[in-house]
Amino acid sequence: MTEKYMSIWEHLEELRSRLKISGFVFLISVFVFYAITDKLISIMTQHFLGGFENVKLISSDPMMGFSTRIEFTLILALSVTIPFLIYELFLFISPALNEKHKHVFLKTALSSMVLFICGMSFMYFVLIPLMFSFFIEYNAKMGLTNFFALDSFFSFVILTIFMGGVVFQVPLVLVFANRIGLIKKSTLKHSRKWVVLITLIVSGIATPDHSIISQLALAIVLILLFEISLIFFKKEVPAPA
Repeated sequence: MTEKYMSIWEHLEELRSRLKISGFVFLISVFVFYAITDKLISIMTQHFLGGFENVKLISSDPMMGFSTRIEFTLILALSVTIPFLIYELFLFISPALNEKHKHVFLKTALSSMVLFICGMSFMYFVLIPLMFSFFIEYNAKMGLTNFFALDSFFSFVILTIFMGGVVFQVPLVLVFANRIGLIKKSTLKHSRKWVVLITLIVSGIATPDHSIISQLALAIVLILLFEISLIFFKKEVPAPA
């Protein structure tokens, strides 16, 4: 089969058409999510704060409710659009890749997406409720009433969820570094104490509240992910005697 050679302008036109598809997905997502964002905000508020009587969400600005809804809508629309964008870019560059590279790319992209979803889910269902429970009860013991500004509350939640997705990419980075020869399995096995130290530092950076409880919870999960990632490291060939 003869290969079809394309000029630079034809490549740019193809790229433009693929970006247009992602742009169309983004616009549709904006309209869809805007229609339901108020319900999603209500669900999230109930999920994180529904069990506390001494917590109130307030608006310190006349436009805070509307701007928070718009911001949340755009974040959700981008979250849906990015996988489509990655797939369209893959289709654009796929003619230059052989079958092995295509397989590696798709496997890496899928693994990254699964880990990102797992990280966000861990933050949403485990770590963030733990954070709110600790600090709300701590404030109550000090006689403080918890009034959270709507924009600050959702900025905290969204940032923490996003950081969870990013931090959960660590096993993928480690496996990739091992596969290209940057890290040996034996090296990491004999450096576990340093791995634990680095994990604690990363957990401290990734948790916006910087509390010991949330840092330890995230650190434990990261250490488990580290141990799991070692399973996927390539086997080392013993040196000849």
